[in-house]
Amino acid sequence: MKTSSVVKILMPALAALVACQAGFAQAAYAVVPTAAPGHFRPYVWRMNTPIRPNFGVYGPAYCNTNAFYSFTFCPRGLQSVYGANSIPSGNGGRGKTIAIVDAFHYAHAASDLATFNTAMGLPQLDGVGTDPTLTIVGCTDVSGAPPTPPSYGVTCASPSTGTSNPGWEVEEMLDLEYAHAMAPYANILMVEAYDNGGSLFGAVYYAESNADIVSNSWGGAESAGQTSADTTFGQGKPILFSSGDTGDEVCIAFNGDGSCKTYAVGVQYPCSSPNVTCVGGTTLLPSGSPLRRSSEVAWSGSGGGCSTQEGLPYYQNIGAIGGGGAPSVCNSGGSWRAVPDIAAVADPSTGVMEYDSGNGGYFQVGGTSLATPVTAGLFAQIIAARHTFGQATIPYFNPALYPAAIRNYPYFFFDIVSGSNGYPAGTGYDLVTGLGVSNIAAMANRFFGLIFVLD
Repeated sequence: MKTSSVVKILMPALAALVACQAGFAQAAYAVVPTAAPGHFRPYVWRMNTPIRPNFGVYGPAYCNTNAFYSFTFCPRGLQSVYGANSIPSGNGGRGKTIAIVDAFHYAHAASDLATFNTAMGLPQLDGVGTDPTLTIVGCTDVSGAPPTPPSYGVTCASPSTGTSNPGWEVEEMLDLEYAHAMAPYANILMVEAYDNGGSLFGAVYYAESNADIVSNSWGGAESAGQTSADTTFGQGKPILFSSGDTGDEVCIAFNGDGSCKTYAVGVQYPCSSPNVTCVGGTTLLPSGSPLRRSSEVAWSGSGGGCSTQEGLPYYQNIGAIGGGGAPSVCNSGGSWRAVPDIAAVADPSTGVMEYDSGNGGYFQVGGTSLATPVTAGLFAQIIAARHTFGQATIPYFNPALYPAAIRNYPYFFFDIVSGSNGYPAGTGYDLVTGLGVSNIAAMANRFFGLIFVLD
C-alpha cells in the first residue's frame, strides 16, 4: 500500500484527539486484508492491542466504557445511541427475517451466538416460546459455463458443512451478533457461501428469496461487465452492502503472495450497484446515561467515491441536500453512481465487543462490516412496523431515502460534517458518509407513511 493510503486509512477521525487517536488507530488491522482477483473480502477490522486487562475472557465487564479515547460498545449501548428501542411498533423486528451472507462455514456460530446472547442479556435464537429463530444454510459452488445471474446455479440447504476460514469467521460472528442486537426479536437466516468467489452472488439470491432484508459486509474493486450481475440484487427485497475500508481507494493489482501491489482511486462492488443500499462508516463517541451521541464524524477508512461502471441512478439525480452537497456530484466524463448512501458506526476504536471462541473469545472489532448489520437490524424493525401498520413490503430503500432528505433533511438524518476518507465529509451528501446517519425513529415514520414525502 502506498504511503498516502496508509495515512488516509489510519488518519484519526476526531480532530481534537489527533495525537491520541492515531496511536489507537494503528492498533487495528483488517482481518482479511486482501482477496485474490475475482474474489471478495470482508471489511472487518480488529483491535490488535488489548486496551484493557484480560479482555478476551472478561470482555462483558468492559461493556459500554471508554479507555484512552476509544470506546467499546455492547448491544445495550448501541441500541441506546441509535434509538433502536424508539421505533413505534418496531417490536425488535418480531416476525421478520434478516438474512446475512458470508463465505465459508463456522461450525460454532450457533453456540457462540448463544454465549454472546447470555452475556449481553439478549433473547436466544432458539425458537423456544417467543424467542426468534436462527437458521444456518450452506450453499454449493457456482455451476454452469459460465455461471449466470441471478442464481449462478447455486443451491443452498441445511445443514451447512463447508470449509472454515478464520477471517470470515470473525465477520460471520460480527454480523450475527449485531444484526441481532439491533433487532433482537427478528429471525436470522445465516447463508454461508461455498467460498469467497462468485458463489457469494448465488447465496445473496437465495437470501433474497427467503428473508425480508439482506445484510452483506464484503466486496471488491469494480470491474468491467459488473452491471450484468446487478439483476442479482434486484429481486424485490432490500439489500445492504458495506462500502469498504480503504477510503477513496481500491486495490487494482496484486503481488505474487496475494498482497496488494497497487491502489487507485475507486469504489467497491457490489456496493456501487444501484440496486443496493451502500453503507459507509463513522467514528461514534457517546456520553451520558442512558448513552447518547456525543460526536459522530466520518471514519477515515469508509469506502466512498464515484463509480466508473454504474450510471447515475434516478433517485440520485437530485439537487443539493440540506444546502450542501448533492448525490449527483459524480459528473466527470458522464453521470455516475455515487457511494455510499448512508452510514453508521465503523471505526474499530469506537467499535463493538464480539464473541468468537475460535479466535480467542471476546475482542473489539469495527469496519463498515459493523455499520451494515447494525443498519440492517434497525431497518428490519421498520419493516416489522410497516407490517403492523398494514403497509406493503419494502422492495428497496434508496428511492425513499433520497426524497426524504430533500423534504426534511435534519429531521430524517444526522449530518456528518467533518472527517475525510480522501474526500471530505461536509454538509449534505458527501462521498464518505452519503446522506449521513439515519435518525431511525423519524425514518420509521417516513416508511410507515405517517409523514408524506413526495417520491
